[in-house]
Amino acid sequence: MAAQGDFEAMERAWTRAVELAPENAAAWSNRGTARLQAGRWRDAYDDLSYALQLETRAFGGDNVADGVSALLLNQLANSEGALGRWEDAMQHYRMAAEDPEMESIAAANYALAAFETGRQQLAVREARQLLRRDPSFLDMRAALVAFLWAGGEPAAAEGEWEALQQANGGLGSALYGRASAVARVRNRWPPRATAALGAFLLLSDRGSAEGYDGQRHEYVFEAARAG
Repeated sequence: MAAQGDFEAMERAWTRAVELAPENAAAWSNRGTARLQAGRWRDAYDDLSYALQLETRAFGGDNVADGVSALLLNQLANSEGALGRWEDAMQHYRMAAEDPEMESIAAANYALAAFETGRQQLAVREARQLLRRDPSFLDMRAALVAFLWAGGEPAAAEGEWEALQQANGGLGSALYGRASAVARVRNRWPPRATAALGAFLLLSDRGSAEGYDGQRHEYVFEAARAG
């Protein structure tokens, strides 16, 4: 159903699973994920937060070390960010990153959340730490381009862009070329980072992107203009 993009069928199937096993955290988590994919942020948050309550009750704690699913924590953070609850989202991304299998994804989401909330230096620092561990993390290198451009570091942004285009034997340019980069990150990144990448490609201090509310939002990156 997910592969076919049939969110209504996914919803019905997981709702039936919840009805059959109302204390099963995975059923609630999976329905929440389906609702997240459908853009139903509040409903997704309700399901995912309840799944976390069930896991916390079962494991006696709310951390990965206690047995809580890092994927659940990451998805819960995604729903919180979509609702504008970025402080909660960052906390849960950080918790999810404690799982080695989820570390890179959750840490990347943490960096994007930091940028969304205007924490420029934190976003750049987190992105660079991720790239030191994994230089082939193409999505995070693209994000670093956006962070640096918005922060008034055009030369550094251009350097990271060139590194991205050359990465993995040209795979970087195939996936994140000038004509495809914004489309690749749209609806995956928070809107401010998407807008900043678009502004970089246009050599502009302004960018726009669709927000979680479905409306187009305009951003002015003053530092980029000053640079």
